[in-house]
Amino acid sequence: MSKKKILYAEDENDLQELISIELEAEIDTEVLTASDALAAIDILNNDVNQEIGIVISDYNMEPENGGHLYKYVRANRPELPFILSTATLIEEIPEFRNFANDHSQNHLVVKPEVMSIISLTRNILKAGGILPTTPAYCRVSSRALLLHNTIPCDLYIKISVEKYVRIVKEDELFKDDVIYGYITKGCKHLYIPGEMFHRFTSIHVKTLRLRLETNSVDPIEQLNTELLAISSIFEGIRALGITAENGELIQSVMESNLRMLKSIPQIAPFIQNVADRQDSYGYRHMLLTSYISMAIAMKMGCMNDTTLGHLSVVSILHDISLDDELVKMHDLAPHDFKCSHWKQREIIKLHTTRSAELARKLINIPPAIETIILNHHENPWGTGYPRRLRGVHLSPLCSLFILAKEFVRQTMVNSELPEYNPMHIITQMEGEWHCDNFSKPLAAMRSLIQRREKEQ
Repeated sequence: MSKKKILYAEDENDLQELISIELEAEIDTEVLTASDALAAIDILNNDVNQEIGIVISDYNMEPENGGHLYKYVRANRPELPFILSTATLIEEIPEFRNFANDHSQNHLVVKPEVMSIISLTRNILKAGGILPTTPAYCRVSSRALLLHNTIPCDLYIKISVEKYVRIVKEDELFKDDVIYGYITKGCKHLYIPGEMFHRFTSIHVKTLRLRLETNSVDPIEQLNTELLAISSIFEGIRALGITAENGELIQSVMESNLRMLKSIPQIAPFIQNVADRQDSYGYRHMLLTSYISMAIAMKMGCMNDTTLGHLSVVSILHDISLDDELVKMHDLAPHDFKCSHWKQREIIKLHTTRSAELARKLINIPPAIETIILNHHENPWGTGYPRRLRGVHLSPLCSLFILAKEFVRQTMVNSELPEYNPMHIITQMEGEWHCDNFSKPLAAMRSLIQRREKEQ
């Protein structure tokens, strides 16, 4: 019997090419591609010999979306498994209301994670077992659980790839010591059943927002809560896609950043505190970039809450399509990154576009802020990506953000070295970045760091 072909509908050309190449390499079969639902339906109509064995589709396509394609498949080719790849919460899409029950091998892949499409497709075409529409278990930051003494679901520790052991029962009271015990053993994450993740997240987000909105807490404790909130945003998106709770939590983190910065203008002393923590590199990088970029803007005379808030939101969302390990390797181990698998390099290449798309869906941002996310890996010399723009083509706010992000990256690379001195980083950057719209924020950043040293 001839091998079954794959129909893949995705309007993002670079992503379509990446996944198609990977599918053909891993599964050794032909991938038929379409950029919208109507083109995909044309391919299905011409499949008179029923050579197509599976349909993979994005949801947000024009002129007709993935829901239109799914309705056609259900009506005309109900035997075909359907993999939906989307950042949209599936419960909010009427066409997919019975998705899990329509076909035993239907599956949801939540963007920005897309590479699991390959293994899922391989398993389905090999007539593997029934595949769930959500992960059996979703990970939760261990430190996030310190905010609770009971949760509405069982809590597990992961022993191996397929083995999970329950450590706390649903609604059972537990003390911080229980969670700390696992943290001290190196367990950065614990796990809850996938079908309970949305319920847990709703409660957790409410708890975080309440703590973020409290003005009388210790500044270090507020930083802890902000880091936990950023962690929750990313873990929620990876498990559930885009939800209203994620957008609300981003807003709460941004407002907390603003209050902290205005109540404690000498934010520089917190640089070392955040840089030296053992939390996720990516989350620390985002939080520190938020504070540094806003502090630079304020030093330059910008006191407009809207502009400052936009810098905070960009800081949180600029790498939202990447997992932490890839961000860490890209920023801290460039040699390892250059030698990494081609698909990792391709994901990095695409991440500015995909992060901007996710940001647009998560929270209402103006085009100028979306552009900063798109351009956050450009530089003054025109050797960055994705468009190799020179500094003269970058807006003042975009230049400010890129500069703050680079200072944070270098700080986190060097902060543990005995000879670490932030002024050395500033001096080095002045030799390379003192041009175009980078000059004024660079001078403001020097002033901020010098002020810190005088105060010490």
